[in-house]
Amino acid sequence: MFGNPVLRKELLLRMRFRQGKAAQIAALLGIVFLVGIFHYYVLAWMLNDRNGFTGRGVWYIVIGLQYILICMIAPVVTANAITQEKEQQTWEMLVFTRLLPKQIIVGKLIARLMPIALIILLGMPLAVICALYSRQIGGQSAELVSLGHFFAVYFLMAATGFFLATFGLFASWLLKRTLYAIMASYTFAVGVLLLGTTLVTGMISTLVGDNGNFFLKCPLMWFNPAVLMTWAVGTPNASEQLSMFVGIAGYIGLSLLMIWRMIAGFRRFAYQ
Repeated sequence: MFGNPVLRKELLLRMRFRQGKAAQIAALLGIVFLVGIFHYYVLAWMLNDRNGFTGRGVWYIVIGLQYILICMIAPVVTANAITQEKEQQTWEMLVFTRLLPKQIIVGKLIARLMPIALIILLGMPLAVICALYSRQIGGQSAELVSLGHFFAVYFLMAATGFFLATFGLFASWLLKRTLYAIMASYTFAVGVLLLGTTLVTGMISTLVGDNGNFFLKCPLMWFNPAVLMTWAVGTPNASEQLSMFVGIAGYIGLSLLMIWRMIAGFRRFAYQ
């Protein structure tokens, strides 16, 4: 995988800093300071309030912040992957190399998933501490963060980030301007997945006179990122667990379908 020239080029561009050494060190220290301050206050809060519900509550906060960041950043990190090449008139040079279509598409996608992986890795140690704290202090099942909860949450985070980033790359593939691709990516992530599914399901629920059960059982809500995360961090019943895994499988399946479509139609779209 790391032998992919596009992947190596994209990673070098992501890690290259135009500022001097002093500015780089200052930026790194600033990030470490902010992350350290957040960890310090969160840990101090838990240690001063020895309650299992506190550990689970802090876990909710950490997971929520990570998930919001992923949903906001994932669509935009890939939205300029191809349009920027076209705007800078370097796309033709990339197309006429001996690189295979899958090397170009997959290389650009994996390299731009690194910020998503960084968000997950930065928050995971604190999430682990919160989960272990809830199990150490908590005595009731409602206070505990189980191993299943933990893996379900981070699997959902990874699947959501992968899906939204893939859609951003697909928008960058179809559209000719970076601005249009960014607008399309955010419209899909917020307007369709989050608000659209909620509004449409709510209208259908009102028309059928449902008492609220239909709202969560509607297949549209299986792809709503907020609902999926609510199920993942909570204690879903068997029906909700099945719906959650169908939604995650749908995210992964649609991502692979978009990747296949970009690779299969590479020659036709590449010269437009």
